[in-house]
Amino acid sequence: MPNRIERIIVPLIFLIGFGLRVFRLDVQSIWADEGFGIYWASQDIGAMSGLSEADIHPPLYYTLLHFWMLLAGNSEFSTRFFSVFFGVLALAVLFYLGRSILGRESAAYAVLVAALSPFFIYYSQETRMYSPALLFSLLSVTACWRWMQGRGSWAWLGCYVAAAVASVYSHHYTWLIIFFLNIFVCLWAWSSRSRDRGRLAHWLLAQAALGLVYLPWAGVLLNKYGGFATPSPPAGLDTILYQTLVSFGLGYWAGQAGATPGQNDIFPDHWIVFSLALALLALALWGLLSGRRRTGREEGPMVGAFIPLYLALPIAGITLISWRGVDFAPRYLFFAAPAYYLLIGRGIASILSARRAIGAIAILLVLGASTISLRNYYFDPAYWRDDIRGMVQFINNRWRDGDAVILNAYYLKPTFLYYYRGDAPVIGHPARLPTDWEEELPALQETAQQYNRVWLVLWQDYYTDPQRRVQGWLDQEAVRFQHRSFRGSINVLGYLTRDPVVERLPTGQELGLQLGRNVEVVGYRLPEVPMCAGAELPFIIYWRALRPLTLSYTVFVHLVDSQGRTWGQADSQPANGGFPTTRWPVGPLVVDERWIEIPSDAPPGQYYLEIGMYDFSTMKRLGGEGQEPSQYSLGPFQVLPLGVGGQPASGGTGAPRC
Repeated sequence: MPNRIERIIVPLIFLIGFGLRVFRLDVQSIWADEGFGIYWASQDIGAMSGLSEADIHPPLYYTLLHFWMLLAGNSEFSTRFFSVFFGVLALAVLFYLGRSILGRESAAYAVLVAALSPFFIYYSQETRMYSPALLFSLLSVTACWRWMQGRGSWAWLGCYVAAAVASVYSHHYTWLIIFFLNIFVCLWAWSSRSRDRGRLAHWLLAQAALGLVYLPWAGVLLNKYGGFATPSPPAGLDTILYQTLVSFGLGYWAGQAGATPGQNDIFPDHWIVFSLALALLALALWGLLSGRRRTGREEGPMVGAFIPLYLALPIAGITLISWRGVDFAPRYLFFAAPAYYLLIGRGIASILSARRAIGAIAILLVLGASTISLRNYYFDPAYWRDDIRGMVQFINNRWRDGDAVILNAYYLKPTFLYYYRGDAPVIGHPARLPTDWEEELPALQETAQQYNRVWLVLWQDYYTDPQRRVQGWLDQEAVRFQHRSFRGSINVLGYLTRDPVVERLPTGQELGLQLGRNVEVVGYRLPEVPMCAGAELPFIIYWRALRPLTLSYTVFVHLVDSQGRTWGQADSQPANGGFPTTRWPVGPLVVDERWIEIPSDAPPGQYYLEIGMYDFSTMKRLGGEGQEPSQYSLGPFQVLPLGVGGQPASGGTGAPRC
């Protein structure tokens, strides 16, 4: 590749990589680990060290993010853009490293693969330490390589120490790269001339400096890995190789929606994913076997071994760690992925030099594989991060005074509070792991006695509460009136801790109208502000049983406009079946809190709710005999079109914009 083309093509690749990393940066919700990072980085510097010791990760990233947030804020976009910055710089360092080892053309194709890599793009769009740690790790590899070439030897060795310190203080698994570099330098010194062997002492001095600087954190690392528990089981070599192959090549999003990313079970549609991953592996193997620079000069044995060992030794290290009982995830090998892309880049360059048509097909293969995965990642919610934002917004729109929120995974609290706008207390049940249920269940009972309603958030309960004791206790002792599921196996269950009965009508519109001889519609309550089309309308109906009810009636609700056209319907038993009419006392008022969705295409104007009851077994309405009405109209209320400011208010806090 001529130098003048390099000056055009490579910056263009960087620009494409930047665009893909910024594209739809804040569309997906902040998930649990990102919320941890934002919470810890928002603390003062003195507190962050202690919080990091409570976590499994070292403190450098949180410190850097702390100062970034002082400058740019803590929004989804700004905190993730911090990772974008490091991710694009990593592309530049990868090109420099690849050009030093393989030449311009192979380096350019390697950077193209990395710029399009769904695996790299994901972690460049996540508020976590992976993108900065990748940059620091790449810098340490590059500095080591330049030091071995003997140019500016002491300066490059100093750069190596600085980059290595930054990498291991960003993520523990960058030690796998330090492990590779030490093995390689020892092999290089053993196979080199006596002058180069003498430089081994300089390298060992640099390792001593690295160890000395890391020593304050070494005890924390050993302590954490001695007692750290995760929800995932340890993995074997076959799982590690398969997940690494698929993730490095296509990311987590090319397979079947809802399937575990990179799982070993090959479903029919996973054969396509597996075939694409094997095709990319073939390019990498061709790059490994070609063994030539684009200049035509033969590579020495140690030069040819550098990139393969860069890839293989971290995989060997993670396999040994996993056999010791630590779980595995492809992100733990994230820092070895540049070696894979360098091999693919050299493979493409080698094929192009011999058969341009086949080389063009190889480039299209990379583009096609990335496009399949990125399309799912950007546009298919089935592949997105856990929808914690949607879950919390659901509670934001429903909480009221006298409520409490229970997190079945107490460590979700920092992320929950990132989106939470309510005043209800947020409590962890269980409060810690492992759980002493003889203490936890009385604490749960105390919470239920203290609050009128509780919202139970279930996430990773297979880990925190596999027997579902918290949910089981609430199902038995309280009345469930709400259940909503969200992406990422998140469930929200609303419970009434006491029967929804009051003696007199609270604030609301009084009616005092009967359905037949047995039930009276005493009053209702609608939002006092206009509603947004596409939002859920919260409302309350106050019923009174005039006589004991022997049938379990279903309440129907119709959403109608001023011309009488029906735009929606929501039928259910009172309290979503939790407080059926057969349990109603005679005399007091029954509080029936409900929601109905307003269609997004509902035209603006005045709307009403038509309500009544019927026996589901016969579909016969209550009332309607002679002159008796079988339904009543509640309202009116105003609906605004999408794009107009309006507040669906139910909990007294902020709500979605139209």
